[in-house]
Amino acid sequence: MKGGAMVVDSLDRVDGAEWDSILLPNRLAQSHRFHRALAASKINDCDYRYFRYRDAGGRLIAHCAFYAISTPLDLFLPRSNPATRVLTGVRWLYPRFLRFQMVECGSPTTLGYPVAFRAGVVAEQRRDIWHALIRSMESFAAEKKADLLVVRDFREDERPTAAPLVEQGFACVPNLENTVLRMRWATFDEYLGSLRAHYRRQVRPNLARAKRAGLRIVRVREFAPMAAEMARLWRLTHLRSTAYQREVLGPDYFENLAARLGDRTFATLLRLGSRLVGFTLYLLDDTVLVPSYIGIDYAYNDEAALVFNAYYDWVRTGIDLGVPVMSLGITTYESKLRLGAEIERLGIFIRYRRPSLTPALAAAYRWMTPRQSRARHNVFAVRPTA
Repeated sequence: MKGGAMVVDSLDRVDGAEWDSILLPNRLAQSHRFHRALAASKINDCDYRYFRYRDAGGRLIAHCAFYAISTPLDLFLPRSNPATRVLTGVRWLYPRFLRFQMVECGSPTTLGYPVAFRAGVVAEQRRDIWHALIRSMESFAAEKKADLLVVRDFREDERPTAAPLVEQGFACVPNLENTVLRMRWATFDEYLGSLRAHYRRQVRPNLARAKRAGLRIVRVREFAPMAAEMARLWRLTHLRSTAYQREVLGPDYFENLAARLGDRTFATLLRLGSRLVGFTLYLLDDTVLVPSYIGIDYAYNDEAALVFNAYYDWVRTGIDLGVPVMSLGITTYESKLRLGAEIERLGIFIRYRRPSLTPALAAAYRWMTPRQSRARHNVFAVRPTA
């Protein structure tokens, strides 16, 4: 079997065991079954390709997915920003203004390092792999008439591993930040007891409202039968977002995750009587729990404090499963920081089809992407030592 790069448009005939054999811990979003679940779901206008790289002996040493997707450059610009109103007006005349067809390496629904490398791959091999990947993305971009190449997501300590991208004209720009909650409690009551009084007083009234309303929160593995209702509730939450709107999910996304991820996914359902009024969809990695998406029926939010109680259930669930880390994702930062989460900076690498314009595009992207002014709230009475 020859070495080098190969790109296919489906994983149906790709050996899942071999694909997963090179994954490092906490890389569920790079797994064969996760990519197949995405491909089976209609998410925006995504068109996927799968990159594999073998050494001279034919051994698989790297792989990833990339896809074409159309995205406005001002995706992260808050609606409160005056520029948003200007852009809305411009788009009455020029609907595609600042809207790019892009080829993106990573995942449209999760955060995380984009390429799986076999352990032990040396720097020179890694450089060759990055160069081969970008050539493959360039070829696909030409086919799709895409304007922009994007490789995401990198924590600050991971960015040096992507140095070959800079050699090829990419610029690193900020993504929206992730939020991370480091778990150290044996019970939810212990978590509440660790909060400063001010923050604890904010939690208890919301718990009391849920109790008075008769809110029940049930954890389920088999959530596919609720997929249509979960999609409806997610849509309600999506439409209320003031910070970020890109991926659009339908029932097939929830059905495919339930069918393909097995014990790596589950949901908690929020019920008032027989009515489903909210949910959280979880992804369970090796040592990290991700509340991936939530959906809320806001007609019942005031009655039962649904949003806040969904957040508290994140903490309960993480404690019950004994995970050391929860990755709470982007947006709704104030609420997540008040839970005790901390900001984790993320970067992405971008390059315009005309490389000379990449610095100007990167400057515009940095200006349009909001940054959090603080890394954490001081919510705990005693700060952890580790």
